Amino acid sequence: MRVYLTLLLVAVYATAAPIVDTNYGKVEGFDYEDAEVFLGIPFAKPPVDELRFERPEAPEPWDGVYAANQFRNDCTPHYRLVAQFSSYSGEDCLTLNVIRPKEKTEKLLPVLFWIHGGGYEIGAASQHGYEVFARKYATQGVIVVTIQYRLGFLGFFTDGTDGNYGLFDQAAALKFVNQNIAQFGGDPDQVTIWGYSAGASSVSQLTLSPYTRDLYSKAIIMSASSFAGWATGPKVADNSKRLAEILGCPWPAAKECMKKKPLSEIFDAVEEQGWTTGTIDILRWSPVIDGDFLPVNPADLVKSAPTKPVLMGLSNKEAAYFTAANMGRVIADFGLSEETLPKVDEEFITEIVGRKVLYENRYGENREKVWKEIINFYLHHGKPEDQKDLNGFYVNQYSEMFSDIVFNVPIVREIMTRVEQKTPVWTYLFEHYNDKIWKKYIPKQVKGSPHANEYHYLFEMPALTEIDITKEPDMSIQNDMINMVVSFTKTGVPKVQDLDWRPVSDPDDINFLRIQTEGASLQNNGLFQESTHFWNTLRDREGFDLVDPTFFSTRSSSHSHDKQEL
Repeated sequence: MRVYLTLLLVAVYATAAPIVDTNYGKVEGFDYEDAEVFLGIPFAKPPVDELRFERPEAPEPWDGVYAANQFRNDCTPHYRLVAQFSSYSGEDCLTLNVIRPKEKTEKLLPVLFWIHGGGYEIGAASQHGYEVFARKYATQGVIVVTIQYRLGFLGFFTDGTDGNYGLFDQAAALKFVNQNIAQFGGDPDQVTIWGYSAGASSVSQLTLSPYTRDLYSKAIIMSASSFAGWATGPKVADNSKRLAEILGCPWPAAKECMKKKPLSEIFDAVEEQGWTTGTIDILRWSPVIDGDFLPVNPADLVKSAPTKPVLMGLSNKEAAYFTAANMGRVIADFGLSEETLPKVDEEFITEIVGRKVLYENRYGENREKVWKEIINFYLHHGKPEDQKDLNGFYVNQYSEMFSDIVFNVPIVREIMTRVEQKTPVWTYLFEHYNDKIWKKYIPKQVKGSPHANEYHYLFEMPALTEIDITKEPDMSIQNDMINMVVSFTKTGVPKVQDLDWRPVSDPDDINFLRIQTEGASLQNNGLFQESTHFWNTLRDREGFDLVDPTFFSTRSSSHSHDKQEL
């Protein structure tokens, strides 16, 4: 009998769910293969009722044991149709998830703090699951944290005196991790903040803000930058005002009125307003340079920010996701349908430049001149002599123009600026793609690695289509990508195969790692620097920057920004 009881106790102990005592109460997770998982841990009070359109507040302590065994609400997106795709969309959404190795060590482990993308308007931590993080990351000796933050109008509505609630949510989650991750076995002094797309521009913003720039050790910034105009939206205040007007709320004191509006009524107003801008500024809802979380333009904030290691890169055909693949239509309106794509020629692109890129008389009296320069740079420069397949050329150049303005040039500018400040920056260009991601009617010139393609390899998410990651070369590409992230998180130096990959040494001739189908290799010449030179020349000559419309209007000569408490 005694032996039976002993065996029973051993069995119960072996299968007992993991429990961690946080500063706010105990949380109980569950085992998954060689990892322990904790889901839906609140890091702030629910941002509802009187806390809607307010900065996050610390969560209330709880009694007993919190069941951290399932994802909680995804944060409400900016558009009703997107919300209908989520079974758990709701305003009470400020939670985070922790995935750690099951095997315990005396040494605290490095932490990967993941921020999802989605144009600050859609997306969720739950979409990434926990399984790949458990199998591919935690087993290599890191703890992964994934977070939620308010999106769209709930996260970035501004009346001119407040805003950036989604960024303050990210800051609150990062602060929670700093204060509690040691209880999970993580090292609060080794927190690598990591994001893709709007998650990456968020990471860039966290490295610069006085609220968060001291709360991390390293940063991974993939396929976006805080230097992009859409990451510091020049029209967010105008969009907020228009939304308030549709809802019959007074301006500028609209917040109290907006707090009382049911989500269904706000969604109705969004549909009347339009969920995307239809212009090159793309997003209706995004962060703003508020003089607080972002005191001045990011290009200036870099100059006073700590110089910590950064891993930064992008794909070689970023905007093809939105243009040729015609994806992301709830965020950006530059897609080419199968019927429209064969019609793309010089006249088509010239009209788009005038209507969507140079709208509202941008560049003033020089608008016509700049218009011609843009057309010459993208459509005449390098135009093939063979006139048989010009449609493929035009589709690619249309996509490249969009890539340069929205992704390539802002990213290169941030790399250059950080390197000038002596920040160690490792840079990569992701070029591999599986043929399955492209429809047969897409011209070969535009095919490459589009935005979101890395999701297939980092998270096994079917961002564009289903890919069998167990087959070569995709399996090796996945190993390289994950090893790059994990090695950087653990050591501050990314490792891919046995390559002697070094940080950028010359901001005017960026060296980078090329990740191609046949393997990774080092490249020692400039990264998108011809297009960067083109847009920098326009900016410096004209006193207006299409890539970052806030560049001149929000700059400041003062770079002393003291850290404030959340």
